[in-house]
Amino acid sequence: MQLRFDTMGPHLVATGADASEEHHRERMLYRFELGQVLLADGEPVGLLKLARDPGEWTVIQIQLAPKLQGRGLGRQLLEEFLSEARAAGRDVVLNVLRANPAKKLYERLGFYVERQDEHHYFMRVHPYGLRPATAGDVVGIKACIDASYGHYVARIGRLPGPMTDDWGEIVRTREVTVAERDGRIAGVLLVGTTGEGFLLETVGVDPENRGKGLGRMLLERAEAEARQAGFDSIYLYTHQRMTENHALYRKIGYVEYDRRVEHGFPRVFMRKKL
Repeated sequence: MQLRFDTMGPHLVATGADASEEHHRERMLYRFELGQVLLADGEPVGLLKLARDPGEWTVIQIQLAPKLQGRGLGRQLLEEFLSEARAAGRDVVLNVLRANPAKKLYERLGFYVERQDEHHYFMRVHPYGLRPATAGDVVGIKACIDASYGHYVARIGRLPGPMTDDWGEIVRTREVTVAERDGRIAGVLLVGTTGEGFLLETVGVDPENRGKGLGRMLLERAEAEARQAGFDSIYLYTHQRMTENHALYRKIGYVEYDRRVEHGFPRVFMRKKL
């Protein structure tokens, strides 16, 4: 009980939610049979409560003693649960107090806000699986890219570069990552190295899957691959008229460093330090 007071009390107060002892007890006892006590040197330092229900899985509670927070343990526990959920093809849901900074961790893990009330964000992540593309994926990749970039044709007056690429050849000669959900390709990622560094060349998300954390997942995958390859930054380019992309990339740490015309496309070049 004291652990819950220590970990949740300040967030309840900051959010203006019920912080009474009765509320704490009610939350602690909710589906208590699922609770797993985390121990360190024989002392309880955390509580994990996960539900694997038939329709969707739920992170009911994840609480760590303050001395263990910020060390990656919470992320590790959640990643293991999400990996299991993806293998089972299940969505995972949770709710988090609006004042709780853990929301940022959940977003990094692919959760997105599907609704909110006065005190909580209600978040969900879909069971996207990332894997290397094969020759059998080419039609699905092309369909995903066309759906992702097609709305730009009228704006820029021509097909965007990814829509004209030979994806059959690219898949045959390079490593392409696809995000799959329910047997369909929902996202595409292509990275590579050039004289300028590690390039995030193409990222595409099917419109039906936008706003659900998949784009963030693919961008983080690209950054992870850049680090693994020994680079301390990653760069990309986007069309000068795709202004919403400029704003998105600036928001996640990219900085414009050049503008030039390549293959007839006026491009904005941006780089992010890792």
